[in-house]
Amino acid sequence: MSQMGDRSCDQPAKKMIREPLLENPTPKGGLRTIPFIIANEAFEKVASFGLLPNMVLYLTREYHLENVAAANVLFLWSAATNFLPIIGAFLADSYFGRYAMIGFGSIASLLGLMNKITGFLAFGLEQSLEIPSLVAVQILADEIYVLIQTEKGMILLWLTTVFPQARPPSCDEFSKDTCGSATTAQLLLLYSSFGLMSIGAGGVRSSALAFGADQLKTGANSKNSGNLLQKYFSWYYVSVMASVMVAMTCIVYIQDTAGWKVGFGVPVVLMFISTFSFFLASPFYFKLKVESSLLTRFFQVAVAAFRNRSIELSSLQPDESYYIGKGSMLQAPSEKLRFLNKACVIRETDQLHLTDGKALDPWSLCTVDQVEELKSLINIIPLWSTGIMLAVASNQNTFL
Repeated sequence: MSQMGDRSCDQPAKKMIREPLLENPTPKGGLRTIPFIIANEAFEKVASFGLLPNMVLYLTREYHLENVAAANVLFLWSAATNFLPIIGAFLADSYFGRYAMIGFGSIASLLGLMNKITGFLAFGLEQSLEIPSLVAVQILADEIYVLIQTEKGMILLWLTTVFPQARPPSCDEFSKDTCGSATTAQLLLLYSSFGLMSIGAGGVRSSALAFGADQLKTGANSKNSGNLLQKYFSWYYVSVMASVMVAMTCIVYIQDTAGWKVGFGVPVVLMFISTFSFFLASPFYFKLKVESSLLTRFFQVAVAAFRNRSIELSSLQPDESYYIGKGSMLQAPSEKLRFLNKACVIRETDQLHLTDGKALDPWSLCTVDQVEELKSLINIIPLWSTGIMLAVASNQNTFL
């Protein structure tokens, strides 16, 4: 009997030990996700920056564009690449989330790069095999069908091979006057690749840094997130600068020595590795849910502060008259930019729902978190603006 009693006592004890191991899910985020995020950004930088130095030669030699026209195309491409991350950041924070934005940007960049090499290969087959361009395109189409089965995302890109010729014919060796200009369809194919890569850069560059910070702030290492974030930012920018250096040296060297086929093929492979590695770690990412538009929240604070401009902040009791959002760790706004604090002051009790305690009119009453978010943005503007003159000075060579 005693042995049976001992066994009956041991079984619940063993059960109590095993149950937490079965119930606790695998934690999301943490340091294990950082290499995938940094690799995604680094390979994207190598792929995009590696095409820029020799692109003028490619446009003038292969598409027979004038130097001025080729330079203007590159300037517009560079401008779109640097501007679209602003739109990408807004869409990521307001509607789609950072994970979806990076994934979309990676695929768009891959399509743009493959667009370039597809056009070149179609023309290369025609020249090397001495067969009509339609036959060359058909050969590519047969190979495309196999690739489509394994990579559905390339369908849109590979459909561009239906064009008979991806580029204008080569110039006569003895007379440059016989050079044919590019057709509208050929230029559309070229410009669409630039557009896809700019869209891809807008998705990846706008969200990669913040997405990595999300993994450290909410992952298994969240208790030591402050120190980890500093190291993460440092290594992130080191990887970015190293990627640009590799792009400006190795990729350019490959294009000069091995030709356009290999020179454009290497960025394609790197961008494919970037996209594949990012999605490979998808089960481990911590993905924050998007609640509302970030810009809308900022405008709500400004409007609410203006509506409550008659409130005297000095007469308020601390921690009692401010609207604190659910789950917020902030009990009161900071003393900096105090005029914005009026946006989170509860003037009357009927401003809140009786059931969930939320504000009836978010344009008249905002949370303390909203106010502090806008303050953080305003505080960053002076630091951010210092890079404007640096960028203007470093790009003076574009006017020479």
